[in-house]
Amino acid sequence: MPGAITKARRHPPWYNVRILEEERPDLLGPDGKLNLEKEDAALMDLFIRDKSDLHTGDLIITDDNLDEEDRHFNRYEVQLKYNEGRYTALYLISKQVCANNELEEKNVLYAMKTSIRPNSANIVLRMKRELRILNELKKAKCPYSPIPLDSGRVADLPFIVMNLLDRNLEKLREQTGSFKPATVFYIAMETMAALAFLHSHKYIHRDVKLTNICIGANQAIARIYLIDYGDTVKSGKKIRYGTPDAFTLPFWSLDAHKRGAARQRGDAESWFYMVAELLAPGCLPWYRMNAEADVYAAKQRLWSEGTAFTMCAVCGPSYSMSCEKCSPTRSYPPHYYRSPYSPKLVSLVFPSINQSE
Repeated sequence: MPGAITKARRHPPWYNVRILEEERPDLLGPDGKLNLEKEDAALMDLFIRDKSDLHTGDLIITDDNLDEEDRHFNRYEVQLKYNEGRYTALYLISKQVCANNELEEKNVLYAMKTSIRPNSANIVLRMKRELRILNELKKAKCPYSPIPLDSGRVADLPFIVMNLLDRNLEKLREQTGSFKPATVFYIAMETMAALAFLHSHKYIHRDVKLTNICIGANQAIARIYLIDYGDTVKSGKKIRYGTPDAFTLPFWSLDAHKRGAARQRGDAESWFYMVAELLAPGCLPWYRMNAEADVYAAKQRLWSEGTAFTMCAVCGPSYSMSCEKCSPTRSYPPHYYRSPYSPKLVSLVFPSINQSE
């Protein structure tokens, strides 16, 4: 999958069990739990996901009159599987249109998002919610969200067809290395503008992270897009949060850890963690942790201690609690840690998050 992260990240030990409990409640025992060890749960999840895979050349037919004398149809052909997340897979597809028995293949690629686990009522609700929000944002002419073009079901799995975007920030950083501070500040401004647009429509994203920020494709390469609205809800709502994986947990807000009501503060907090990680990779002490309780405690200490980010002589702008872990063998570029911008960013953003209730 060309859009997938190639460097392995260790998911929380409970991840596969929880995601199956959320997605496939029909597999739970009488006690309401999935009675499997984590290795067995991971194997079962892999088996379930493999069953839903689409392959190059598969056709998704959305309209067909089945008239051999005057054939009309619209269909999509799968070109390749691009990426896969916690709940959905992303495919690159082309469109084929037949009118008066003449087949025309559009010379344009689209993105198709579809479920990766069959028989999941949860993903149906998530994708219905996402489609509704994307259509609202399209109607409002939002410049920061993907444009929904079509939707339906394939092999009894819901799908959404959207305009094609380029890589997410996590993948881009993996391929190109650390971003320059000016680039980070541009991304920060555009992402905050995207969140402000979403908040103006009374929605809270609740899943702001590096893998949910993409750059545009082709002529729109300088544009920043906020994607994945499966966890997005109206402000004040307390709808269940998705199960966090290794790419989600570091950026969860305190509200998310407490499964609290959706607030703008939560998105702003996740945005802050994301910008800090882009400016100084590894500066978040919980970035490599995979126990939710430890991650939550570290974030609480950050906000209770106030100016917790310091300029360490070894690793630069780092969290004071992690200084004992500093090592000169770290592979991050030294110039990043000599940058004077990170402390300034903390001093600007920290009060605004603390005061926004």
